[in-house]
Amino acid sequence: MQPWVTRGIAATAVVVYIVQATLLASGAVESVLGFTTQDLGHHWWTLLTFTIAHGALWPLTVNLAVLLVFGTRLERNWGSGAFLRFYLACSMGAWVAHLVWASADLVLAGAAGPAMGILLAFASMSGGGPSLRVGAVSVSPGWLVVGGTMLIIAVGVAAAPPGAASAFLAHVGGFVGAWAYLRTAGSLSLKRIRDGVSPVPDDYDEMPRAVPRTHLRDDARLRRHEDDVVARSNAVVAHELAARRTEGAEPRDAACLNRLLDKISAQGLESLTPDERVRLDEASRRLRGK
Repeated sequence: MQPWVTRGIAATAVVVYIVQATLLASGAVESVLGFTTQDLGHHWWTLLTFTIAHGALWPLTVNLAVLLVFGTRLERNWGSGAFLRFYLACSMGAWVAHLVWASADLVLAGAAGPAMGILLAFASMSGGGPSLRVGAVSVSPGWLVVGGTMLIIAVGVAAAPPGAASAFLAHVGGFVGAWAYLRTAGSLSLKRIRDGVSPVPDDYDEMPRAVPRTHLRDDARLRRHEDDVVARSNAVVAHELAARRTEGAEPRDAACLNRLLDKISAQGLESLTPDERVRLDEASRRLRGK
């Protein structure tokens, strides 16, 4: 994803500064695009334009360096829409702080507030690991925020007009706007994730699995085919076993029947015991059934 928002803000700020430095009088752009409390309600566009108006080169350089180095990473990670909302939240934090802190005639201009907020957001996104390496030195997220903020404030105060140095501290309100946005956006994202995800069973084996209907029909046909094959196989085996039993039983039945008939011929039918009568009937029945 291309960081169009960060590049657009940086390009616009550079163009505005070049126009001010070459074509207009010093402070002319700040008076039109910058915000003052006494113009509240009259110059409404200054709520959106004060971050692109810079009165000096060094504050412009430092703020745009933070925007292009760290802001582009945030925009690639979050998306252009989310980053633009974050940038506006930082700007509004500096604007509210200026209303409370600065006098009515002082001008609020520059992107120092959003730059401080970007450092805070980048450090929060980086976690506890090293976020910036310069040669063999790794700068932790905490020191990145502290060092970057001190540099932004030092350059801004040094470049501020006489009597307006203390008012520059209102840009620290960008920290508050960044913190509020990160907390609110994180809570809303977590809530959307929780609402959009259904409960998951504790046991993975209990999780329902979606099976396409075509697979179900194929499984049913395969199961019926297997049952038919098994049934035919069982019938063949049963027939073979019955045939083997019949073939093995025939000689035994004939011998038993001959022995009993010999006894009847010699001693009479009354000489057969009850067990011999039962065997005579069974042998006769099997031989007749064959």
